[in-house]
Parts: sequence; structure tokens; C-alpha cells
Amino acid sequence: MLRTIIIDDEHRGRSVLRLLLEKFCPDVTIEAEAASVDEGRRLIDAIRPDLVLLDIEMPSKNGFQMLDEIPDRNFAVVFVSAHERYAMKAVGYNAVGYLLKPVDIHELQSAIVRAAAFKSVQAQAATSQSGASQTGTSQSGTSQAGGITVADYPFGESTAPNIRKLQ
Repeated sequence: MLRTIIIDDEHRGRSVLRLLLEKFCPDVTIEAEAASVDEGRRLIDAIRPDLVLLDIEMPSKNGFQMLDEIPDRNFAVVFVSAHERYAMKAVGYNAVGYLLKPVDIHELQSAIVRAAAFKSVQAQAATSQSGASQTGTSQSGTSQAGGITVADYPFGESTAPNIRKLQ
């Protein structure tokens, strides 16, 4: 199950996402919803989700500014926006998805699959690092100096999750 937080200043946006997730994404558990960046940040700190569905344009701060405040992100991010113009910037934030409103069900499901893969890679990296710190070697018997690499991530460099932080 992907423990998920929805952050969107528009009530209707949160409601539609919740409905789509509940109906079409059975592997998602919605832990909480937030109407602002500050509220979302508090929920992320408290819940430590696997996935955050994040609107970009919100009052006071935007979604990118919130992510800038979280240096060690251990969750996947799917941006949900009414604006195409932020898509390239989202790639720089290692988003596993960028959905335009109104959200297409198939695109949402694809983003959820990528988020699950992100969670799996994170778990694999944690297990690998834990084993390496205990034995000093990887499971294949080689030195574990580098940790996870972009090659280990199933979707390539453009969406690889904070690889430098895992090394």
C-alpha cells in the first residue's frame, strides 16, 4: 500500500483526486489531505508518506517551495496542476508523475505504478545499505561503497529519486 497525502488548495481538486484514487487505485491509502503548503509540510513530517500528490500554484507558497524545504525527501511526488508550463521544472524535482487537471485516470494509474516502483527502490536501497553496513559488502560480495545508482532505478536518470543522497 502507498500511504498518500494530497496537497491542493482547491477543495474540489482534493475531492476529485480522492474519488479517483479510491475507485481506480486500490494500492493507495489516503492518509491525509491539506489545503496549503504549510499544512501539507506538517502532515508530511508527521505521517512520513510514500507518495505526495502535490498541486503547484497555491496561496503564500507553491509546491516547489515546499519541496525545497524538505532536503531529505523519502517519498515520491506526483505533481497535479492545471498548468503545463511547470512540467520541465517538475522533472528537476524528480517527480514520478506530472498530471494535468482534469486528471486522466490512465495517467494517474501510471503515476501510481511509478510511485510504487520508487517505494520499492527506496526499500531495496535501505536493505542494501543495512546489509552493507553490517558486513561491508553487497549481496553479490562486492564492496558497497557506491550504494544505489541511476542504473538501478527502473525509469532512468530523468526521474531517478535523489540518487546522490542515497550514495
